Amino acid sequence: MLKISDNTEIEQNNLAHSIINDLVNKSLSTLDRERFIIFPPLLKDSDDLDEDNCIFRTFNGKTRTCNIVGFLSDGENEIHIHSRFFESQNEDYFLNYMLQKVLHYNVTINEISSSDNHSYYDLLVYLFPYYLEEAMRKGFYKEYVYHSYNDGNVRCQIDINRHIRKNVPFIGNIAYSTREYSFDNKLNQLIRHTIEKIEVTRPFLLNESSTIRNNVKRIKELTPSYSHYDLEDVLFENKFNTIKHGFYEEYTQLQTLCLQILTDERIGFGANDQKVHGIIIDIAWLWEEYLNLLIKDHFYHPQNKVGTMPHYYFNNSNGKIYPDFIGKIPDNRVVADAKYKPQNNINNNDYSQILSYMFRFNCKQAYFLHPSKEEQHIILYLMEGVSAEATPTKNKDIKVEKIGLKIPEANGYEKFVDRIKKSEKQFLDRLNL
Repeated sequence: MLKISDNTEIEQNNLAHSIINDLVNKSLSTLDRERFIIFPPLLKDSDDLDEDNCIFRTFNGKTRTCNIVGFLSDGENEIHIHSRFFESQNEDYFLNYMLQKVLHYNVTINEISSSDNHSYYDLLVYLFPYYLEEAMRKGFYKEYVYHSYNDGNVRCQIDINRHIRKNVPFIGNIAYSTREYSFDNKLNQLIRHTIEKIEVTRPFLLNESSTIRNNVKRIKELTPSYSHYDLEDVLFENKFNTIKHGFYEEYTQLQTLCLQILTDERIGFGANDQKVHGIIIDIAWLWEEYLNLLIKDHFYHPQNKVGTMPHYYFNNSNGKIYPDFIGKIPDNRVVADAKYKPQNNINNNDYSQILSYMFRFNCKQAYFLHPSKEEQHIILYLMEGVSAEATPTKNKDIKVEKIGLKIPEANGYEKFVDRIKKSEKQFLDRLNL
C-alpha cells in the first residue's frame, strides 16, 4: 500500500502509480457520478468540497494531494491518503478523533483503540449510521416486489408450473404470484444484511444513540423475510438494480455504501475491469464541524449545505455569504474562518475573504483557525496609508489572528485523547473563550 498525506506534493517516483494516473485532475463531481463514496455524501454538503476539487491535482508541473483523506484501490494497488498529522505507520489518531466527535460516537477508548489500524472496511462501517440516518429521514423506502404464495387466497396470476409441482394431488392450495408495494424489498434487505454484519464486527456503532437504535429496529421490522442465506441474491439484485429516483438520492448513497461493506467486488471509477474504487473524506469539512463543537457556545455557524443563517453583502438579498463562524457578542463582533491547511498557505485569497466579512459585520478582529504540529499564534495588523504618498503603517485597532490548534503526537489513542484535550484548552484560551 502506498501511504501519502493530504496537502502534500507527491514524490516523483510515485507519479507513475496507476491509481494516481487514473484520477489526477478528475473532479469530485465526476467521481460522485461514478459512485465513489464521498463524505459528506453530497458535493453540495461541503463549502470547501466544490466541483472543481480533486483528489490529485497537477499545477505548475507538480502533482499534489488536496483536502482529501481515505482509501483508493483498483484491485491490485492501494493508496491510503491519511491526514498530514499521521505520525506512525499504522495510526491516524487525528482523523479517528474527529470522526468520533463529529459523528457522535461516544464509545470507550478501548473500543476505539481496537480499531486504531483503520482499514478501508473500518471507514465504511464508521460512516454507516450517518448514511442510514440521512436516508431514513426521507421516510422508509418502498417499491413494488414480486411475492410467491401457495394457499387458498388467490389474489393474482396463477403460476401453473409451480402449482403443478407443489399441488398435485390437489389439496386446496393454489400457487400464484403477485406484485405488491412493499417495504420488504431488495434495498431494505441489503441494509438489513449490512446491519447484521456490523452487529458482529463493530456492534458499538449501532448502539450509540436512540436514533441509531430505532433505525436499526425499524429496518429489522420491515424485513420479515430476511435470511442470511439470501445474501448473494440480495447483492446481485442491488448491484444491477440501483436506486435511480432523485427523491431517494440518500438511499442511492446508502445502497452504494452497503454494497461496499458487504462485498469485495466494489464499484468504482473507470471503464475497464480494474476500476478504481474508494472512500474519500473531505477533511476540511470535518475540521470545520469539529471546530464548531469546540466553539459553538460563542459563535454562530452558518451552513451553506443546509441553507441555515445566510447573510448578504447588499440589500434585496444580493451577495449571499456563509461565513464559517460569527461571534455572538453584538458589541464586540468577530468572525472566524476554518482553514484546514498549513499556516503559511493561508494567503491573499483568504485575506480578501476574511476582510470582506470583517467589513460586512463591522469587525475589528477576525481569526483563521487551523490545525498545526506546533503551537502557533500570529497577529496581522491591517495596513493603512498609500505608498505613493507616505510609508504605510499598521492599524493596531484592526487585526487578524492565525491561531493553530496543536495536534499532538502520541503512542496510543488514549494518550492522544489526553494530549489533544490539553491542546483544545490552550486553543480556547487564545480565543479568550
